[in-house]
Amino acid sequence: MGAPEQRAAAGLDTAGDIADTRETFSLTRGSAEIALLGDYSDARKIQDWRQPIRRSPLMNPRITFVAAPLLVLAYGVIRILDGLDGVRGPGLAWTSGHLAFIGALALFVPVSWHMRRLAGRGTLSTVSTVIGYVGSLALLAQFVIDIAVSFIATDRAGMDAIFTQIQSVPGVLFAVYNVVPILFYVGQLALIVQLTVQRHVKIWVPFVYVLNILMPLVGKDLIPVGAILTLVSLIPIIGQVSRTAEPAPAVPAAA
Repeated sequence: MGAPEQRAAAGLDTAGDIADTRETFSLTRGSAEIALLGDYSDARKIQDWRQPIRRSPLMNPRITFVAAPLLVLAYGVIRILDGLDGVRGPGLAWTSGHLAFIGALALFVPVSWHMRRLAGRGTLSTVSTVIGYVGSLALLAQFVIDIAVSFIATDRAGMDAIFTQIQSVPGVLFAVYNVVPILFYVGQLALIVQLTVQRHVKIWVPFVYVLNILMPLVGKDLIPVGAILTLVSLIPIIGQVSRTAEPAPAVPAAA
């Protein structure tokens, strides 16, 4: 092979090496970029995982523990004001007071759920929670009936006549008025007793809650006092519940 041919062959080899080098560099750079993007994506995922979940303040369990008895207090006060003229219902006071109590029932649902979680989520705490929920449904039915009757009747005499008809239906007094609603208080008291046995709260807490149960039995005008006692009995529990509705997820370990 002559000199020109040797130089041409060498030139081709050099050009091929340069092309291979460029291709290898391009592939290496592409792999590095992909790896970098993957690491960045993983880092973003970990960062997003570590960021606290933003929730509405209304989902803060500590707020529900305070707001629920305060709504019962509002119901009791409105009830007293509604009866200052000697007649309770129908009207704005009757409806607004009952709506306040219905709101309290709704808030007591997560309150009982968080007490169950604090008590260990065992069979006994779960059964106690379910019992309380059954009582809540009975109270809800009672207060919905009260509101509906106030919308139908034009005066208190008309309300009383409708109430008599409703309560004469077999099983209504038992399920909606006299017996089943008590389960609401029984379920909550059972949860508080469990928390006391587990030393989450002091021994005086269940006794204060029992006083709350007794207040309406002494006189319904004492419902606001009972609401305050409920709040007092829940305060020690408020200090132990999380600020979030569920525990924060654990940060995944690095690979």
